[in-house]
Amino acid sequence: MHRDIPVRPGLARDVSAATGRTATADAIVRDARAGDGAAAAALDRYLTRLARALATVINVLDPDVIVLGGGLSNVDEIYLGVPARWAPFVFSDEVHTRLARARHGDTSGVRGAARLWGTSEFRILNSEFRRQKAEGRRQKAEGRRQK
Repeated sequence: MHRDIPVRPGLARDVSAATGRTATADAIVRDARAGDGAAAAALDRYLTRLARALATVINVLDPDVIVLGGGLSNVDEIYLGVPARWAPFVFSDEVHTRLARARHGDTSGVRGAARLWGTSEFRILNSEFRRQKAEGRRQKAEGRRQK
């Protein structure tokens, strides 16, 4: 989805831009919890950006729940801080969308991909991919013959 905001490098870049200091996202969250003002401000900006991004999803799709996995989804502050911030960005008087942590944490995406393996949907996607790849090779070969 919005890869630049809800991933670890985005938070690290924010701290670097604001302070000139290099730190990992895990260190920033730890420092914010310990009372470091710059780290807390960076985490606050991150939560606001994520709230704004997810408000867009709410505005377009009006989901019952948004499930986060991977990246910083294990940061507890997200699940209270983001819903508390998204109301000004949602075009509705009420927001009923719930923000939830993926049941299997940051391995949820891999588990979902593995689950598709061997299904008819996967076979259809795989055969279409192979067809497109073969068509691309055919067109490339024709282009060489025409030269």
